Amino acid sequence: MATGLTLSDRQVETLAVEGFLRKMIRILTQSDPKAGPVLDAAEGQQTLRQQYERARGYGLETERDLGRYIVTAWTMGIDFDRRFPAMSQILNDPALTPTDKADAVERTALTLFALLADDRKDGTP
Repeated sequence: MATGLTLSDRQVETLAVEGFLRKMIRILTQSDPKAGPVLDAAEGQQTLRQQYERARGYGLETERDLGRYIVTAWTMGIDFDRRFPAMSQILNDPALTPTDKADAVERTALTLFALLADDRKDGTP
């Protein structure tokens, strides 16, 4: 009689996080060719894990919300949450739900990118 494999809650959570991080690597490398070499390296994977932990620290929970945080960190810089006061204010606002925080971070990032694109069209360096 074979015995079943028993995993602890912590092991299940670790497997889920690892799967999510692999999914994020696929998403980032599909959208940015430069991401592959960076995220293949141990240092890049550690940075990705740190971004995941930071997002969790802000209360983000779902894969969608965590993913939006990580994509924002990839595009705006890993310290975007400290470098941009608006982002810090959003992420530290106790009145916002986790999804409201992720929505606001995404909207703010898109607005900043749109403003930068407009500046480039106008010839502003």
